[in-house]
Formats: sequence, C-alpha cells, structure tokens
Amino acid sequence: MRCRNQRFQMSNPDAHSSERHESALYSGTVARGINVPVLIRDDSSAIRIQGTPFIDSESLKSTSVGSSQIPRGFYFPSQDEVLHVQERTNTSLRFVKECSQVRNYADMAEQALTDNLALTQPNGAILAAGSPYYAFVWPRDTAFNAVAYAVYGYDDEAIAALEYVLACADPSGLMQARYMPHTPGEVPDERGYQHDGLGFILWAIAEVIQIIPQSKCQKFLSQYEEQIVLCAHALCGLVDARGIPLPSQDYWEIDVDATTLGVISAVAAGLRGASWIAQCMKNKQLASHLKFAEKKVRDAMRREWAPRGYQRFADGGGMDTAVCFILPPFQEANFKSGEFFPGAVTAWERAEHLLRLVNGGYKPGESWGDGKTAWTPEAGFFALSASYCGRSDVAHRILMWLMHYRTRHGSLPEKVSSEKKPAAAAPLALTNSLVLLTIARMAGVSLPEIKYS
Repeated sequence: MRCRNQRFQMSNPDAHSSERHESALYSGTVARGINVPVLIRDDSSAIRIQGTPFIDSESLKSTSVGSSQIPRGFYFPSQDEVLHVQERTNTSLRFVKECSQVRNYADMAEQALTDNLALTQPNGAILAAGSPYYAFVWPRDTAFNAVAYAVYGYDDEAIAALEYVLACADPSGLMQARYMPHTPGEVPDERGYQHDGLGFILWAIAEVIQIIPQSKCQKFLSQYEEQIVLCAHALCGLVDARGIPLPSQDYWEIDVDATTLGVISAVAAGLRGASWIAQCMKNKQLASHLKFAEKKVRDAMRREWAPRGYQRFADGGGMDTAVCFILPPFQEANFKSGEFFPGAVTAWERAEHLLRLVNGGYKPGESWGDGKTAWTPEAGFFALSASYCGRSDVAHRILMWLMHYRTRHGSLPEKVSSEKKPAAAAPLALTNSLVLLTIARMAGVSLPEIKYS
C-alpha cells in the first residue's frame, strides 16, 4: 500500500472511496467581511457591488443570507473606496475586454478577480475559500494566486501574499500543508509538509519579481533575501543523491511512501526559480548550487518517470493531473531545445483524455477514488498548460465548461457533481487564479520565462 492514513487528519475520503460523491454546494459566493469573508448562499438575493468584493447593502434589506438572519460581519466601504476599487478592476481587465479571443470570458474573469479580493485578508493572507474547512492558507494555492495578482496589476497584493507565506515557513525553511490566516506559522492540523507547496512558492517568486516594477522587486528581495535563501536551501536539501526529492503529500493530500510526479515537478520548477532569484540577488554560489540540484532532479524525471509516460509514481500508479507541471509555464518552454522532457506532450494528451469525466470535467488521477465528481482546479491546470502548449482548442473548451458550471452568483466552485451541478466550496481562489492566468495567456499576456543568464 502506498497510502498511509496514520493520522486522522490525513484521511481523504475523496481519494479512497468510490461511493462518496460530492453534491452539496456550501455557498454561492462571498463578500468582504470586517474580519473574515462572509458567505452568501446561492439562493440568496444578496449581491455584491459590480466590480468589487463588497456587499450591496441595498440587497440586504429584503433577503436572508445563509440563515433566517442576515449574518454580521460585512464590510461596508465608503463611496470613494467603491469607485477606486471599480476603477482598478476595470483597468486590470481592460486587456481582456479588448481581446476578441477572450472577450466572452470577461465576466468570469471579473468575478474570479473580485472573488479573490474578497478572500484576501488585510495582512496579505489569501484564504483557499470562505467556507470554514477551507479558510486557511495553502502555500501551493498562494503561489498561483500571487502570480495571477501580479499579471493583472495587483502588485501589492501579490507581494503581500508571498510575504505572508514566507513568514510561515519553519526555521528549517520547509513549509507545512496549510496555515492559519491570522497567525503566521500556526497550523490548523497535522497534515505535515507538502514539498510541492515550497517548490511552487519559489517558482511564483521568480515569476512575480519579473512582472512587478523594478523598485518593488528590489525592495521585496532586500527585505526577504534571508528567508528566500533559507527556503531555497531547504528545497535543495530535499533532493537525494539520485535527484529525487523526499516523499511528501502533494495536492491529493494523502500520505505516500514514494515521491509523486506532483512533488518532483514542483521541486524542479522551484529550484529553477530559486536559482534565477539567487542570480538576481548576486549570490552566484547559491545560484550554481541550485542549478546543479535542478539538473539532478530533471535528470531523475527523464530517467525514472519518462519511461512509463510520466505517471503518478515512477513505477506506475496511473496518469495524474500533475503531468501539467512538466510543461510550460512551469518548465522549459523551448520545444526545440532538446531540454524539454521527452514525451511530455504525449503524456499530457493521454492524461487529458483519461482523466476527463462524463460531466466534462476532470478527476485528479486514474487511481482517484471518486470517478464521478470533477474538480475545477484540475480543469484549470489542464486549461493553463493547454494555453501554453498550442492547444487553444482545449483551453477554450475547458474555459467554456468552467463558465457554464459557475454558481448562480457567478463564482467558480471547487467541484462539479455527477449531476452536473456546482458543488463544494465556492468561490475557490486556486481555480479563480488558474482561470485568470489562462485567459491572460490566450489574450497574449504570458508569464515571463525563467532563464539563466
């Protein structure tokens, strides 16, 4: 057995049970609260002010939101704040609305962006979702949220999100699965380390500092150089003599005895990003050390994972959505260089076909227990990688599917049930960010390549 459910917190029924299928929708959307986001039921007539994360106070006068009583805790902004946020939203989405290729997705993009603003705390922490069991900060999710913020011009929010997660890292530089949103470093349970989260954070930092203005980049690096170096050394320290990182949970969030594709690919991306960051900080010795470690990891992926078509484990385990992580924008984007992972596109095409469900969405992997419920982050990863690999047909199909299964309020849910209805938490910040990044790419706004000088 590869899975060890030794801790109660590690038991993930979605991954093991073929009988449990998600059908409930926890909420229709969220609005910014005084302390935490406020959930709004999907059948509620309460609405947000257009182009903002703020509740429309007029809509509360004749509605119940979530119960027979209107919940407390909504944040009510001044008119000037509303106008400022609306102007900023319109400016950030202008390139989407002006591009004929993605104009039809402008409403979904606006909702995704403002939903994430509602989930973002004043200290920079971005909640995975507003529902109580999701109201935590996952480093993995934060990586994509920060990059999406940077692409859409929300520099300060991107930096603050990364700063919060960097402040959460252990003294060793490693990162836990998730953290409390108001106390950096405090964890809600014993899920333990998820090494893909650390890898994606370092990849995200390398992306963000190439997008934001130079002055903000320099300030961020000067303030957090010590913590970034600590995390980079920690990521490098995970790699054994064979070039394979130590096993940990990945986005499936179950214990495993062997390293997954999701972990090794994220570590490779993180090492590449960290080496580039070290160059920016003029730390040539560290950059060289990280580059060497990255080469070992990439060689291990070619040697151990490529022969079986990049399945979940080196020796099999079925196809996994993590195949998206061996493609751009996470890995080398030059298809003609020979440095690209051999057979990566073929493996991606196979996974995209095998993991697609009857309802049009995707499950995490072939060995995933629930074969009927689709997960929107998985759809988002396939859409994003498709947009970078010349498969705009697939990216468009997935974006249309996601747009179709939004809640009545327009938010993207975590799942789509076998009955073809939105399910679980809504909105989900990770799905929002993947949709935003895919739309940006298809509008001609690509992530910077992480290249060595």
